Amino acid sequence: MFWSLESLRGYAWCIEGDQRAKVVRSANASISALTAITSTGQMFAGVFIGGGINHIVFETWLRFLISELGDRQCLFWMDNCSINHDRTPEIIDFANHHIIYNAPTSPELNPIEMVFSIWKQNVKSIAIEPEEIVLQELCNKMVIAFTCMKEQQILACIDHTVNTVFAKALAKEDLLGEGYTM
Repeated sequence: MFWSLESLRGYAWCIEGDQRAKVVRSANASISALTAITSTGQMFAGVFIGGGINHIVFETWLRFLISELGDRQCLFWMDNCSINHDRTPEIIDFANHHIIYNAPTSPELNPIEMVFSIWKQNVKSIAIEPEEIVLQELCNKMVIAFTCMKEQQILACIDHTVNTVFAKALAKEDLLGEGYTM
């Protein structure tokens, strides 16, 4: 998951009854978070990094995640981004797991994208003053919001993807058709 400080919006003070004005903090810093969810509702976050993730950081985190999963055999559902294609298949295969890739530009088919949405809402619900935002403070808020994630929320995201989104795809229905909600 990728966070930009520029995307955090606050609201300016206004006279009661007037429409609140949005304030966007101008910043050029960002945070990346490496996370994973399991089909049993567990969520793993191992790394919060200022800026982007390179393949060395990703592969180190992936090896850590595999060690945390223990002996159970897993299927890794990966985004179709380039960092997931470097040595990821070999690392996963060596650990006797399996990997499949999501279709390009299809986040609605990946339940972790819904989890990210809930997580971001949790971060935004924690009081953050736009003028006081610094990278460390945002990281702290992300960790707090992460710990607020409930197993039931993660399972609901997986259930929605499997039983609603996949069902629509198998029925040849337009995923973004009328009445579709994410």
